Amino acid sequence: MGREYELLLAFLASPEFDPAVLESLRPLVRRLTGGVPGPQQMLGVFLRLALDGGAAEASDPLESAREWFGIENVPTHVSQRIREVTELLARGQRYRLLATPTDDRGAVNPLVLVRRALDNGDAPPLPADLSQALLRVDVKHPDCAAALALVEEWEAELPAAARIRLALEGAVRKRAESYLSSLSVTWEGRPAYEPRSGKPKVARDGSPVYAFFTPRIVGLQTGATGAELSVLAQVTGGAGNYSFHRYTYPASVRHFAVCLLASRWNFLDSSGLTADCYRALCEHGGCWDSLSAQLLGQAMGEREVESRALGVETLASLVARGDLTFDEAVAGLRDVQQTVKLNRWAQAFEDLGDIDPRLALDLALALLPGLERGRTGIGQLLGVVTAQYSRACEQGWAPPLGEELIGWLGLFRGSSQATKYARTLKEMSQ
Repeated sequence: MGREYELLLAFLASPEFDPAVLESLRPLVRRLTGGVPGPQQMLGVFLRLALDGGAAEASDPLESAREWFGIENVPTHVSQRIREVTELLARGQRYRLLATPTDDRGAVNPLVLVRRALDNGDAPPLPADLSQALLRVDVKHPDCAAALALVEEWEAELPAAARIRLALEGAVRKRAESYLSSLSVTWEGRPAYEPRSGKPKVARDGSPVYAFFTPRIVGLQTGATGAELSVLAQVTGGAGNYSFHRYTYPASVRHFAVCLLASRWNFLDSSGLTADCYRALCEHGGCWDSLSAQLLGQAMGEREVESRALGVETLASLVARGDLTFDEAVAGLRDVQQTVKLNRWAQAFEDLGDIDPRLALDLALALLPGLERGRTGIGQLLGVVTAQYSRACEQGWAPPLGEELIGWLGLFRGSSQATKYARTLKEMSQ
């Protein structure tokens, strides 16, 4: 669910809500509930439940939501939270949802969390709502100490006080980070075939030629114990709606990156990752690492100019601020370098050179030795790097080429344009 969606649900379930304020929306409610199953129809169901307890013709007020609950590609924790709110509205019960974000990142202020729980009195916490809240609580917020003191003062009257205290003390965050750090992505090649014979293509050295690569998330179910980690393990689904995952764990970009790879990947290309997906990733307020940077490398290899620009500009900004180290950037791009089209990377590195010439050149020089020399687009990428290195020489800051790169450049043979660029680059360093 998106942040705005959650704010609306919190308002509908809150003690301050007055059904009279929705009377003018009845025509909109009819249009929404009459649409196809999905988030918009569910919004209409929520509004109708808030107005009069559901469909008038239904003996069970939850009946109008059954079809949407049955959609298989909605993540389990999302459908559980929606069901919890639906049941609240159907019963006319007022409750302060604990997991409603308090800032643009999707995090929950620790003091607000405790006060919400106290406002709910002796009502037992909603299980899915509580688990999501504990994943979102900002343990680095200045109010955390005051929140812990409030828990100690009202422990006897606070349901789930022990779990809330553990979250405020950082125990949930520590377990979540440990679990996420155990996840990895492997890229599996799908073989290309000869159009006439139908046999798998092979390179001159006998190695297989791949048509495209698909990601596989390793370690999802390993160690995913407990309510909070079970939520983090639900990385697929969402009917392509990335907003289901964007705010699940605001502290780290890694979780959202894994969700995008698991949920949005198009098996013929990465075109399932739209510019909107990349924008949501780039605007995420959590911590970055090399796995998250893989998606920046993917963005830089997209056909759409907007996606490439998002990847380039975010990479430059993160490294400049120190939010992503140079080594993490290299590792992230290196992990996806076999999956992207090099001619698009050539354009991206040229754009990066306009923003941060040193970063662009250092990254390219670090990545080149790991590329196959016969790949399509290698000449274009070498052309961009050679031009950037030439300008660096003229300006007096060109870095020396490493032995591995010099050896790689020396392997180019023949009279191709790529060979000419490789020879020129090697000679400029001597």
